[in-house]
Amino acid sequence: MIGRSYTVLMDAISVSAAIDLIRLSAPSDAVVMLTKAWVGQETVDNLNEVSAVQIQRASTDGTGTAATARPMSDGDPAFGGTAVTNLTAATTAGNILVRENFNLAAGWVWTPFDLSEAIIVSPSQRAVLRLEVAPSAAVTLTAGLQFHEIGG
Repeated sequence: MIGRSYTVLMDAISVSAAIDLIRLSAPSDAVVMLTKAWVGQETVDNLNEVSAVQIQRASTDGTGTAATARPMSDGDPAFGGTAVTNLTAATTAGNILVRENFNLAAGWVWTPFDLSEAIIVSPSQRAVLRLEVAPSAAVTLTAGLQFHEIGG
């Protein structure tokens, strides 16, 4: 296994606009390797509605609800960085690393083909999971990031 593994979750939040779902900031003394991201709908919406999601770098924190990254192994220490969900003030977007369209009713999952395609977030840098397109009506979404903290 590579480093310590964590998951951060935005659990069942009503979303009616394009929004930064999760912002993850790497600690100052370690890198973060993103290995999974997902968005799922918990309410019934238009079954044919397509949305778009992005994973991108960000240069500012934005404003949202502090979230605790949970260790995947009992006994691991707390994550050294920070996470925020359901951002009411968006981050300042940087390079788009992943952008995909998906059927909102079916949900979306991203995993790298192999570790060479994992997204690396350098020390003190940020990555954000963003719903790029507003849904046609408010929907309840759950989103998450799974990642490894390496170093620290």
